[in-house]
Amino acid sequence: MRYLTAITLLIVTLMLSGCGRKMPDGMPPLYPCKITVLQDGQPLSAAEVKLYPVERPAKDWSTAGITGQNGVIDLYTNGNYRGVPAGKYKVVVVKETTEDEGANYYYRMNTVDMQYSSSETTPLEIEVTKRGVSETANVGAAVKVRNSGRLQKPPGGDGGK
Repeated sequence: MRYLTAITLLIVTLMLSGCGRKMPDGMPPLYPCKITVLQDGQPLSAAEVKLYPVERPAKDWSTAGITGQNGVIDLYTNGNYRGVPAGKYKVVVVKETTEDEGANYYYRMNTVDMQYSSSETTPLEIEVTKRGVSETANVGAAVKVRNSGRLQKPPGGDGGK
């Protein structure tokens, strides 16, 4: 019985320590990166946030996520690893909604100014250090910019809402 209890405790300890998730070869150390995204001074929920290195590394580790109801995102690298490699990054923020046009059609709409949708044009930058980073990014006033032509709703569909 003691043997079974010891094995159970060992398995639980290993699971809680996260030793089951191996970092990919060559992945640099990751540091906490929390960004609060505001629009019109209010938290922007359900916005996609991506980081692009200012200086392109030999291997580009994808860093992205979606803001929560409070506009906050804790970023992950490669979708599974909490944190971001140290360095300077351009911050890209995109939020898409849909707008109906009659019963059968809809448009995809960006609600964040288009300047924030590209690493080439965004004015937002952060620097992640070994201490991590917690920043606020303000994307200005809400906008409505079509990013698609008129799309047909699928039968019985809601146009991607």
